[in-house]
Amino acid sequence: MNDLSRPQLRLIIFYEWSCGTPAAEMVTKIGKVFGETTVTNRTVRNWFAHFQSGEKCFEDNDRCGRPTALNNDLLRDAVKERPDVTTRELETMLGCSHQTIRNNLHNLGYRRDLARWELNWDMVLHPPYSPDIAPSDSDYHLFRPLKLFLKKKRFAKYEDLKMAVFDFFNSQSAAFWKKGIDDLPERWLTVVTNDGQYIVD
Repeated sequence: MNDLSRPQLRLIIFYEWSCGTPAAEMVTKIGKVFGETTVTNRTVRNWFAHFQSGEKCFEDNDRCGRPTALNNDLLRDAVKERPDVTTRELETMLGCSHQTIRNNLHNLGYRRDLARWELNWDMVLHPPYSPDIAPSDSDYHLFRPLKLFLKKKRFAKYEDLKMAVFDFFNSQSAAFWKKGIDDLPERWLTVVTNDGQYIVD
């Protein structure tokens, strides 16, 4: 005799929940009248949770409960306006479920960082060696001598490499550093006069 529609079943569950009937007892009662496979204990407990949260909708439609769709532009604007806003506050402001807010924030690339929402972007710095800034014959004045110093040397540990580079820097004379610094204005001028274009010597 399982000819109950889901909205009718939910109404019965709501009635029994309002009367304080425990879930297991309710499953037994409904099973005796409408058939044992009509409802499961899990379904009844899920509907108990819905009713306890204040939901009183029994129909199968998209308007039941809070909307799951969210305008990402509204969400983005709300986070830009107040980066310290919580997901619970966004839930109230935008009228969507907490999980919908969290999913959309994640999909937009936001992450919580020290109580602020920040875009999860990685800053990509200019590469340390760029042919358009450092002509190939100079290698920034410093790199060629360092490369020659390290050539054919092997280091068992990272600390040994760090110590060798440190020793190289300390062994350079003041004239070495002065020449590198004195050459910078000429290099800058070359880059500026070429409008940042690739430079080939």
